[in-house]
Amino acid sequence: MRTLRSRALVALPLVALLLAQGPGYASDWDEVLAMGDDAPVSERHYQFLHEELLRRPARDLMKDPVSRRFLRKHPVFVSLTTSPDRIDKVSHVLDTLDLTHVDRVFLVLPQRFGRTGTRYRIPRELSDHPKVEIIRIDPDLGPISKMLPAIERAASIDPKAIVISVDDDIGYPRGMIPEMIYQMARSRRTVVAGSVPTIDRFGIEPARWKFRRDPEGRIVEGWAGIAYRAGDVDAELLRRLSSLDKHTFASDDLVISYGLAATRVKKRAVQNENFDRRHVRHFPHGMGPDALHRGAGVSSPSARGHDVTAQKYSRALDTLNGCHCERTRARRLERSLRMRTRGLKPVLRRRR
Repeated sequence: MRTLRSRALVALPLVALLLAQGPGYASDWDEVLAMGDDAPVSERHYQFLHEELLRRPARDLMKDPVSRRFLRKHPVFVSLTTSPDRIDKVSHVLDTLDLTHVDRVFLVLPQRFGRTGTRYRIPRELSDHPKVEIIRIDPDLGPISKMLPAIERAASIDPKAIVISVDDDIGYPRGMIPEMIYQMARSRRTVVAGSVPTIDRFGIEPARWKFRRDPEGRIVEGWAGIAYRAGDVDAELLRRLSSLDKHTFASDDLVISYGLAATRVKKRAVQNENFDRRHVRHFPHGMGPDALHRGAGVSSPSARGHDVTAQKYSRALDTLNGCHCERTRARRLERSLRMRTRGLKPVLRRRR
């Protein structure tokens, strides 16, 4: 029974696809079920996922005047990071992305991977890719590397540039990139994501989320893609929050969402016929013990990813709230001192 269960877990990302393809794929499905516990997944299995994702619908941005105007004036970038063990799989992610309207793909790599100290060997298909630009950083910023250095780079080019962050173990439907551009071209001071659950989904009481303008505690989840306007993101604030402790370091989605709430940037989910998070596919290499949702970086690997994330987020939120309270007190003290030097009495504002 244990062996059957483990084989089923290995094959899980392929279930919906292979069953939907019809009887012609029966022999391939039998091969997946017959794999041993530690057997590698073949390139053909990735190809099945690619073919499914490329069949998904996509919006034609050239038929939309708002998107056309935006693209004439401002660039669009894609960003991601990866580990030395996964870098040879990044091309699988890029193969699912429609890069027609993307200027560059920023692949952010530290000089050495923080968890192991391992150096990166960059595959030829990445170094020769016409749209891939590798950004080297030191030290390793952890999971938030998938967006933070790219945001800083994009802001120096054009503060209105769109940066779309993706994960290194996810296949995205063909319509994801065009739909993100379409939505962002119509948004102001807003982040658009494929998945934006409220914090209670992770077993955390919304009362622990300290922002009145975001009372439900909406969390943008990186696995479903997140689109930012580069100039709307306070990169320095995110750097400080992410580095507070090991839990904030490993909780990039929570830290990003907290930083956005603190700077009053709205968060909005997109889900329609052109992009639906239910069509996102996890690649097999994302199911290993090095995955963050399995506890990598903060605890022993676990198969119960949601429980690991909930515990990590709860501890990280305590740290973030402590830092937020200190910053609030410091701002109030600074305002009070400024008013006293001017001979004025501090005025307490009423809560609206």
